[in-house]
Amino acid sequence: MELAALTRLAKAGLTNFSVMIPMARSLNEVEQVMDYLHRSPLWAEHAFDVWVKCETPALLILMDQLCDLDIAGVCFEVSALSQLIVGIDKANSQVGHHLDQTDEAVAQALEYAIATCRQADVASSLIAEQDHLRPEVVERAVQVGVTAVSVEPERLDEMRRLIVSVEHRILIDQVIGD
Repeated sequence: MELAALTRLAKAGLTNFSVMIPMARSLNEVEQVMDYLHRSPLWAEHAFDVWVKCETPALLILMDQLCDLDIAGVCFEVSALSQLIVGIDKANSQVGHHLDQTDEAVAQALEYAIATCRQADVASSLIAEQDHLRPEVVERAVQVGVTAVSVEPERLDEMRRLIVSVEHRILIDQVIGD
């Protein structure tokens, strides 16, 4: 139904959209959905950008192969990835308070995946749907080349200031290094 609705929009000339594959659990699953999208009437009407929402460590590990597919970008859901990487259910009242987006394993996995996207010229975005993105996570992601960050509207100005600050430090370090 969603593809049919988008097909109607494309036929009406409204083509300023992308499609995101949600909760992709495996590379095989992404390939199957991509095949389905490429065979759809929508694709015949309008070749659109496809993004993949990365919520599992499986896709982080295979990021180089994911980037080899015909995708425009990867959206990293930091909260879900954090839970699955460190094995803590944030909804569990006994252990949920231990969940930390800044855990070193989470940070290294995200850095690897974002750097891989950057090398493959695939856009990357950070989100934390039910949690706030921690500034430390955003800072490390910007340093390795994340191309977008999605935040709640009330946190937009704060996030802009943070990103500008990190980008300025990167530029200063480059000038000093040169």
